[in-house]
Amino acid sequence: MSDERSLAVEIYDEIIAAHSVAEARLTWAESEDMRYTLAHVAWDAISTVLARRQREAARTGPWDGA
Repeated sequence: MSDERSLAVEIYDEIIAAHSVAEARLTWAESEDMRYTLAHVAWDAISTVLARRQREAARTGPWDGA
């Protein structure tokens, strides 16, 4: 699987995860603005996936001179 495809799959999985759906329902109930709700959920999912990938990259290296 290409890196772009695996990133897209991770983001999709994060968006449809139970905790993301629950947060979307709460956000929708508070704002009643679907555009805001979708933007919020997408931003949160993308941020979560990118942070996870950064932690993994930092943990595994490669480290020059190590």
